[in-house]
Amino acid sequence: MCDEERGALLWAQPDAIYFHLYGIERAHVEHIMSTFPIVERKDLAAHGTYRTRDLILGYYDAYANSNPQVWLGPEEKRTARRHSGETSA
Repeated sequence: MCDEERGALLWAQPDAIYFHLYGIERAHVEHIMSTFPIVERKDLAAHGTYRTRDLILGYYDAYANSNPQVWLGPEEKRTARRHSGETSA
């Protein structure tokens, strides 16, 4: 996954979480996202779709359906490494 794509995913996740935490309904999220015409125009030019809105709504839906695996990227799905607290010299 390229850095740009990963960055888009990482930005969309907290946006979706905040919408949920503030109790904003999905229809209102769609409306809010429609108020960013520059982002929409850039996404359409680069990706042919309003990717930012689509990612946020996708994560919003996944969060609403309690599907945490959708939220994790390849690195986060890996088993967490234990750190011994020692530093290498």
